[in-house]
Amino acid sequence: MDLPVVDVFAGPYEDLGLLARGGVGEVHRVRDRRLGRTMVMKFLRPDLGQSRAQVARFIEEAQVTAQLQHPGIVPVHDIGRLPDGRIYFTMAEVRGRTFAEVIAEVHQASMAGEWAEGSSGWGFRRLVETFFRTCETVAHAHEHGVVHRDLKPANIMVGRRGQVLVVDWGLAKVLGATGSEPAEPEEGWVRTERAEDESLATSVGSISGTPTYMPPEQAEGDVDRIDARSDVYALGAILFHLLDGSPPYRPPGVLRQVLAGGPRALGTRAGDGLGPPLPQELVTTCMQAMARTQAEGFAHAGELAD
Repeated sequence: MDLPVVDVFAGPYEDLGLLARGGVGEVHRVRDRRLGRTMVMKFLRPDLGQSRAQVARFIEEAQVTAQLQHPGIVPVHDIGRLPDGRIYFTMAEVRGRTFAEVIAEVHQASMAGEWAEGSSGWGFRRLVETFFRTCETVAHAHEHGVVHRDLKPANIMVGRRGQVLVVDWGLAKVLGATGSEPAEPEEGWVRTERAEDESLATSVGSISGTPTYMPPEQAEGDVDRIDARSDVYALGAILFHLLDGSPPYRPPGVLRQVLAGGPRALGTRAGDGLGPPLPQELVTTCMQAMARTQAEGFAHAGELAD
């Protein structure tokens, strides 16, 4: 992509400081001088700007997020390149807590063997409603041919006014259809430059994502088998965490555990035996979502949401 070179900090944006720094870039809070709004700007790390693959992946994150227009996905506003060569895109700022934090709060309050509300008013029903809305958001992505590939409680944000947002689409795989990969994408499916350039495809054997929540085919690096059902497995692992209070697999050797077999039994909450009662319907749903073979699970997140 031939990105426009713009000295944005001399013009439309004011840099309000660093928010976070990660493996591929950093995020700053910025103020749009034209509209008076506060947003975030994500930069690709300068040393990665020489990597064609990293640049393509970064631009694809912006293109995927921008095209998946949904209340549960943060809108992207702008993309460009600074005079020093850094690539950036801007998006709405998300303020709130991670789903991991509120799950921990509810389970901490429910130590007496029954569900209770945490100090901020979160309870079991609200956790399940949030999970349902997460499934609906991921279903929207699947309907547009996108697999997230790194679903986990830390990548689900809950806003101060009840917003539920699925964030960090940096590892997304663009399929072009739910559950299969056709030769020609249909109208409405997400299209990115990286997905249409075979030379930039993720190589077989590459393992990307968070092992605690990833399905066996992803843990094996079998990129050709990763599709909507892979996200369904990760959603099942999130539901396991919601019900149990801890992830389905714990270190050491998480990747080895994922490849060796299914998760431990639900209902013991990290082995303490004091977990609150679990609705059998949700336990059954969780186990089906985390089926060892893709054919046994749900076809896509919409089916899981239903």
